[in-house]
Amino acid sequence: MLQPGHGHRVPDARDLALNLSFVLHERADSRAVQRAVRASQSHARMRHRFRPELGIPATVNGERPTGVTRWLTATIGLPHLLADALNTSPDSLMLVDADTTEFQPCQFFRAPAQLSLPDASASRVAVAALILRPDRRSSHLVTIGAYAWPLDRDRVMREVERLIQAHTGQWMPSHTLWTAPAESLLGDEVY
Repeated sequence: MLQPGHGHRVPDARDLALNLSFVLHERADSRAVQRAVRASQSHARMRHRFRPELGIPATVNGERPTGVTRWLTATIGLPHLLADALNTSPDSLMLVDADTTEFQPCQFFRAPAQLSLPDASASRVAVAALILRPDRRSSHLVTIGAYAWPLDRDRVMREVERLIQAHTGQWMPSHTLWTAPAESLLGDEVY
């Protein structure tokens, strides 16, 4: 579940570089990954300014799915405001990249990662994120799906990957999701 105030820690640069090496399909020490690390850390530091009582205006893409039993998201954008934007309980949200003790192995960005995923009781899931817009004064609510869980698990995880790829500079997982950087686990695919 998404804990109140979760994600207010600035992620460690080494952890971010390892994680971003998979998203960008680059070596963890590459310039592209280092730029993304700086962008993510900058976003992590400034997101504290956005609180629910400020009423950050949000635009919405399309219709929200109905009957969702669990919303999957990542520590991307403004996760601490997502429940309010969705008009749902924080208990219905789940961070796939949460730093918990209950991990499940899952293919994520083409390599096995340790993720926080729902159990089979979350029969209908959707993917969502509240993304800070470039003006840094408004946000955009992204909702994707509704999918049968766990039947559509691979499809759901691809949607989470696409969301992270589209907003890499706002992704701020607080721990490593893989055991080694992309250049180690994906071999010749990363130069």
